[in-house]
Amino acid sequence: MINGAVLVILALETISDIRTGTISALRMIIFIIIAGAVNLIFYYQPVWSMLGGMAIGALLFVYAVATSESIGYGDCLVFVCVGAFIGFARNLQLLFFSLLTAAIVGGIYSLIRKKGIKARVPFIPYILAAYLALTIIEIINGGMIL
Repeated sequence: MINGAVLVILALETISDIRTGTISALRMIIFIIIAGAVNLIFYYQPVWSMLGGMAIGALLFVYAVATSESIGYGDCLVFVCVGAFIGFARNLQLLFFSLLTAAIVGGIYSLIRKKGIKARVPFIPYILAAYLALTIIEIINGGMIL
C-alpha cells in the first residue's frame, strides 16, 4: 500500500517537474500530513524512522541553500514527503540510487547532446526511476512490501 502511494506521488510530481519545472508545495504538504496520519493509525514504522526520513530532505534543503540551489527546493520537499512514508533507511537508499541514476543518465545525455556538465535537468524522474527499481528488486527478493 505504501509503495503504491509513493509511486503515485512520484509519478504526479514527475509529470509536473517535466512540464513546468516545478512541483506543488501544497500537494507535498498534504501528502506529508497523510503519511503522518496513516503512520499514527497503522503504525507501519517507528516515528523516529519517519522523522529521520524527513530529516534527509531537510538536510538537502541546507545543501540547496549552501550551493545556490544546485538541487532544487522542490526536489528536497519530495524527499521530505517520501521520507515520511518510507522512513530513514529506505529514503537514504533512495537518495543514493537517485543520484547514481541521474549521474549516469545525465552523463550520457551530456555526451550525446554535447551539453555542459552544469546542464539543469528535472531530478524527480530519476527519483521515480530509482524508487521503481528498488521496489521491483524488493518484490523479486521476496521482501516485505509496506
